[in-house]
Amino acid sequence: MSDRPSTEALDTQRAWMLGGALVLLAVVLEAGSGGLWPDGGLVRTLLLAAALVVFAVGVRGSGSVTALRPTGTIALCALAATLVVSWVVNATLLPMGAGLDALVVVGQVILVLQFVLALIAVERIGRLAVVPRPWNWAPAIVFGIIALLYAVTAIAAVLSRQALELFGYVAVTVNGIASVAALVGLGVLAIVLGDRAGRSSSDAPTPEVDVDRS
Repeated sequence: MSDRPSTEALDTQRAWMLGGALVLLAVVLEAGSGGLWPDGGLVRTLLLAAALVVFAVGVRGSGSVTALRPTGTIALCALAATLVVSWVVNATLLPMGAGLDALVVVGQVILVLQFVLALIAVERIGRLAVVPRPWNWAPAIVFGIIALLYAVTAIAAVLSRQALELFGYVAVTVNGIASVAALVGLGVLAIVLGDRAGRSSSDAPTPEVDVDRS
């Protein structure tokens, strides 16, 4: 048998490495723009959204972390759309002088929707195990850690004003660091796994995929 990687393996390599590179580029843009790039927020949002779509659909159908199953694939693509919608809302409502209350309500609705979509997506990625084990559960673990941090921040805010003042800056800083670390970790992991997929032989076993059709 040939030791050359199969076309499917190469497409998986391209999909995962491209998705990982887009995520890392978004992080670099956010960290290094320093306000010098007026549309840096939009570009970063588009990069992250593009990465989610690449992970969802792969390249020519190969490399989809959801095995192109509808539930997970739609969840990832919808999550990508909410990132863009969120940026558009903030970019349009703020210049129009929209009330703070309206922005808070819209932001909370979008945040809840993103939470639900992300939860569905990471569950599908873990269950379908297109991503090699045990890394298939890495997105779910990251999601759980970030969700816990946000929950702690919300509880501190509800307890009392003093708690909010005491933990507010610390919580925001920790959440920011955790989010950046999560993106960097997942981006690097995607590139590493993509490289492994590209070096796999054409006769390598097909990744185990859950029989669930959702």
